[in-house]
Amino acid sequence: MTPMHQPTETRQVFHNLTFDGGDVELTRFVEWFESEWLPGFQTALNISEVSWDNGHDTLRFETNCDILQLPLQVQDISARYPDMFIMYDYYTGEDEENYQEGVMWFYQGKAQERPKHE
Repeated sequence: MTPMHQPTETRQVFHNLTFDGGDVELTRFVEWFESEWLPGFQTALNISEVSWDNGHDTLRFETNCDILQLPLQVQDISARYPDMFIMYDYYTGEDEENYQEGVMWFYQGKAQERPKHE
């Protein structure tokens, strides 16, 4: 009998979110992120090493799961805080077999991906 579920490959991925917004909106975002968003996704995405850089308005965290990008969640955050400009970038760990990276910008719930160079 073969098992129904095969183990899923995990990847170490580093995520950075940079926010450009007013102090009040940034404070509300950080409070919401810590109390609502992070508890809902921390276990599912295997999130670790979460840090907020107050001077640069940058949120950083790592994941160890099969999901490389979180653009749908970031798009939802952008819609929730429409006056903030958000830049999201990610890259896989250096020791990963298929190195990947990407950058996206969000404003008012809409995404714009950085064009790839040929």
